[in-house]
Amino acid sequence: MTSRHLVFHDLGAAGRWYWVDAASAEAIVEAVAEVEVITDPAAHRMVSKWTVPSVALDGDLGPLEPLRAKRTRQRADPGFAPLTGRSPVYLRFPGDPELLYELGPDGRALREVRVWSSGAGSRIDMAGEPINPPFDLWDPAYVPLEVERDVFEAAWRSAPGNPSTTVT
Repeated sequence: MTSRHLVFHDLGAAGRWYWVDAASAEAIVEAVAEVEVITDPAAHRMVSKWTVPSVALDGDLGPLEPLRAKRTRQRADPGFAPLTGRSPVYLRFPGDPELLYELGPDGRALREVRVWSSGAGSRIDMAGEPINPPFDLWDPAYVPLEVERDVFEAAWRSAPGNPSTTVT
């Protein structure tokens, strides 16, 4: 039996909404990369007033087809999905600045640390931030970026906090 789910594909500064008929929310995120199933009743009421594409997971997904193809490729990777269902997950992205994230079970950043090659750094408590799109924890590309909690916590302790947020 299928039911209708509200799905959001975050594109950064904007995003796309879809109604997807599927057996479950988990079936959608297992089959389609980079999407989030929205369960908030207020979001459902808001989006129900808009003209939003409606697709079926077991049929043609229209604009979501490339994301289903991407998930199919990801599923073939031996690193597919080991980060799902875990909390917290810690990731480190190399670069200048180097970014470290503590992620919750939904893939949203709980805390973020930035460390520049100069040695300067900053930390932000991301809980409650209005712009905090989830990381797709099914994506095998994140597996080699995982670090231990101690690595994240050491960076967190050494970076000054953002005065506009609560730092714990």
